[in-house]
Amino acid sequence: MEFYKAKENRSGVQTILQTIKDYGPISKREIQETTGLCWGHVSQVTKRFLGEGYIVVSENEMTAGRTRELLDINREDNYFIGADLNSERIRAVVTDMKGTVKTEVRKNWERNERESVLETIFEVLDGMIAQYPGKRMIGIGFAVQGVVDTFQGVSLCISRIKNWIDVPLKQIIEERYHVDVIVAHDPDCLMKSESECGILKGSSVSDVVLIHYSYGVGIGMSIMINGQIYLGYQGKAGEISNTILNVHEDGWHDYLGHYIAKRDTEIDMNVLGEYIGRSVAIVNSLFNPEMIVLHMAEPDYQEEIYDAVEFYLRNHSYNTMVGLSLSKLNRNKNAKALGAVWILIDREIDRVL
Repeated sequence: MEFYKAKENRSGVQTILQTIKDYGPISKREIQETTGLCWGHVSQVTKRFLGEGYIVVSENEMTAGRTRELLDINREDNYFIGADLNSERIRAVVTDMKGTVKTEVRKNWERNERESVLETIFEVLDGMIAQYPGKRMIGIGFAVQGVVDTFQGVSLCISRIKNWIDVPLKQIIEERYHVDVIVAHDPDCLMKSESECGILKGSSVSDVVLIHYSYGVGIGMSIMINGQIYLGYQGKAGEISNTILNVHEDGWHDYLGHYIAKRDTEIDMNVLGEYIGRSVAIVNSLFNPEMIVLHMAEPDYQEEIYDAVEFYLRNHSYNTMVGLSLSKLNRNKNAKALGAVWILIDREIDRVL
């Protein structure tokens, strides 16, 4: 199964479930009109989904003297867990199939070392699952900081966690919980959230670069081409932090990521903005996107960074007409975890045959 599958390639059955998720409560006649599928097929498939518990009759509506059923996703079952992992903490949510948050938990690492972090992850997941006895927990998705092998489900490195090297997170979690597990790079999860509930929702823009900046922590990038998130070989695309800023006489390289990771309160935001602006301008010229979205973990710095990026885009890049927007999810602390959930929801719909 592809990690990100184009929705236009879905079967009629999958399209019906997607339509109910997106537009429910919705009648069978409205499903037929939206999808263009025949009435018999819509009736047969919705009856099947009712039996399998994916959907429910939300309400009955009287129209022109007739009663019609309105169908919606079953919000009392079919749950997902999304977890945002970084060098400091786990932030996790439980959602239904519409991405509605039912439960959220945040817990800092007691010790920044591999085994302690894994035990904390287990503790959080165990507690969340225990809140929903008898319910179907479909999958667990991780939005992970650092370098990630998306296809193998391996977290290759989180810099400030001791011994966190080549952690087979997908394998570990699947063996413990026996559910579908995905491990994704956190900027890709932000891009997915932007598409589902952020600035890209309902937009026709299909070529996008998202830049995620967190002061004193790092910078990441996600690339969308023709509506699909570009992962590259082994899912490691988007490492803008490896942009070379300077080369010293001794051959030592200054990288953007090294500069950004400094926790220096004396850091010159104008210089930092210049470095980020130059790097984004290079990305803009390479990928020629229609839009660049800036996601700032700390909105206090967004004005300086935005101004610097805009200057370099307009004056030092090939594609000077690119749209530049601030994310609407800057203050949504669950945006990464929700992005992992949206990926899982898509995968579950893709499995329906």
